Amino acid sequence: SLPPASATNVVISFAPQDALFYSNAVGFLSNGGVWTSGVTGVGLDAPLLGAGPALADYGAVIVGTYSDAVFVVTNRGSQTMTGVAVASGPFVIQSGDSFVLEPGGVTTTVVRFEPLVAGGFTNELTFFSDGGTLTSRVSGLGFNAPLLALSPASYDFADQPTGSTSQASLIVSNRGSALLIGTVGVPGPNFGIIAGDSYTLLPGEWQLLLIGFTPLAVQAYSNNLVFDSNAGG
Repeated sequence: SLPPASATNVVISFAPQDALFYSNAVGFLSNGGVWTSGVTGVGLDAPLLGAGPALADYGAVIVGTYSDAVFVVTNRGSQTMTGVAVASGPFVIQSGDSFVLEPGGVTTTVVRFEPLVAGGFTNELTFFSDGGTLTSRVSGLGFNAPLLALSPASYDFADQPTGSTSQASLIVSNRGSALLIGTVGVPGPNFGIIAGDSYTLLPGEWQLLLIGFTPLAVQAYSNNLVFDSNAGG
């Protein structure tokens, strides 16, 4: 509905289903007359890039450690698509830096955020292809903190005579980027800490933890080491 001497826009979309030449007409019917406009278009066989998410926030990550995010790459077109993914800074592509996808094909690109210093980081992950170019925003925060690690994470003393004692050596390490201070203990009479019940470790340092096991009866035993540190339990 238009008042006198006014105008409006009519948007016509074109979505070809095949690689053909298309021709048609748009008719305008009104109480002021009838008008016909011709419309034409060509459908092309071509790849079409899809990639996401458009934004990935890695959150807070301890300096010297990492976090991974997965991006999904698709070919929404009708021809084979070839392309590459490019990132920079503390954002490093672990897999999927290049891709060849048939129509409807899907693959993934894994990008790692690995801050080497504390601070906020923002960058772009760009997908280049013969089906177009898309960019995803990536961001993360690196911060200094201790990070306690134990190797191995569990230990089996196996069978042994009652009343005898066997020992196991484990490694307590600081995989973080700040001083680690703490203690470790084990409840119960059958397991005990022989050496290494306290630790003060700089980033990258480690020490041995010596544990003893003395079964007092013919039965199965199980227990947990209890860590108390400035990196948490």
